[in-house]
Amino acid sequence: MVGYRSSIADQTVVYNAPAADVAQEVMNALKSVGSVKKVSRETGVISGKIRLAAWTGSSAKVMINIRQIDGGTQVNFQTESDEGIVNTNSADKALMKLLEAIGKTSLKGSGGSGW
Repeated sequence: MVGYRSSIADQTVVYNAPAADVAQEVMNALKSVGSVKKVSRETGVISGKIRLAAWTGSSAKVMINIRQIDGGTQVNFQTESDEGIVNTNSADKALMKLLEAIGKTSLKGSGGSGW
């Protein structure tokens, strides 16, 4: 469904784990709620889509920026979605769906992620 407006959600989270491990867990979580479209290990960017409502076929675009900082890994999540007549706050809902999926992971990784 083509929307008549867009919604955007943005959140930054710091994880106490190496960037490679965080990136792998984030990709796995994104695959569980949508799909990974592009990964750039050089820039630390993952892009994809998050499924919202199966009956409408709606989804939200997601851009994830990952970078190593002192004491952990900073991850910025940004979602964007078209809003239709029956859709509201879709970007926020997509972001929450992804963060819930990440919350089910350990984010401890084995270090062999290939990131």
